[in-house]
Amino acid sequence: MAYLTYSEFQALPFADPSIAEADFDKYEWFAEQVINELTMSFYEHHDLATDTDTFRVTKFKQAVALQTINQFESETLTQDQAENEAQSITMGRTSINYGSTPVSNGGSSDGYISADAYRQLVPTGLLYRGV
Repeated sequence: MAYLTYSEFQALPFADPSIAEADFDKYEWFAEQVINELTMSFYEHHDLATDTDTFRVTKFKQAVALQTINQFESETLTQDQAENEAQSITMGRTSINYGSTPVSNGGSSDGYISADAYRQLVPTGLLYRGV
């Protein structure tokens, strides 16, 4: 089951209207995988629909939406695709940098998460790794 439906996505104030529903479904699934890695699959073990912490649910869904947009805009579905793309080009004294900036994400080595999505997860406690 998807964490975020297309109608929920379209209702967000930052939703990208150029993302068609078929594209959304594809990119949202891959975004879920990235978010699950960071949150240690919290919502695979807990029911998102019945979670009473509305702040955590809202921030989590926003993170999934922002990661979906990031992957759609960069046209990458997997970490391998992101890592194989050139991040900068230098010609003489001209340098062009583009792409996602890797984010320090508490031990995960992928660096593939959108900085905006990561910032949504920070105050939720879903990134906590203590005992």
